[in-house]
Amino acid sequence: MSDTPAKPKAGRLAGLAVYGERRPFAMLLLGFSAGLPFLLIYDTLSAWLRHSGVSLEMIGFFALATLTYALKFVWAPLLDRTNIPFLSKWLGHRRSWMLATQGVIILGLWLISGQNPNDNLGMVALFAVMVGFFGATQDIAIDAWRIEAVDDSRQGAMAAAYQLGYRVAQIVAGFVPLALAEFYNWNLSYAVMAALMGIGVLGVLLAPREQAHV
Repeated sequence: MSDTPAKPKAGRLAGLAVYGERRPFAMLLLGFSAGLPFLLIYDTLSAWLRHSGVSLEMIGFFALATLTYALKFVWAPLLDRTNIPFLSKWLGHRRSWMLATQGVIILGLWLISGQNPNDNLGMVALFAVMVGFFGATQDIAIDAWRIEAVDDSRQGAMAAAYQLGYRVAQIVAGFVPLALAEFYNWNLSYAVMAALMGIGVLGVLLAPREQAHV
């Protein structure tokens, strides 16, 4: 996979060549990683809760877990001014935050997969909020990396790659867990979703390091 801009090519598919470059392809994987947690902590989780017999009033409170996405501007400046010891030196400022948040999201989804809503609804809610908060924080780091990793000529391709990855993740998060729950159980569904976050980890490792951040 090339790390340099592709040379112009003739033909109808010439515009797609940009997505074979390293940065847009990494952005595609990161978009998938950003889209997966959002649906899992409300819509898909609501289906699990309804299946478990939780009341609609109580399920409505789980919408609060997604409020972190609307409020992420509050702590975005903190990420811009804070390094992660050792990890930032190894990966760079933005990629270190992406990897750290992904690790917590994976942990949160895995912890949800080990719960029974009938017995531990409070723990399910706590882990959902944790996934929501760090999912929103991951979005902050991904957006910052996208802006800093390429020049203006590639910003459109990066935004398109992000949106494509995000939409694919929402389709996966809305269908795969329900199918697995139908044939197996909800616990396995969320364990599989935690494993799929590994796609985002691959995106971080594939993503080039941005310019030095002050």
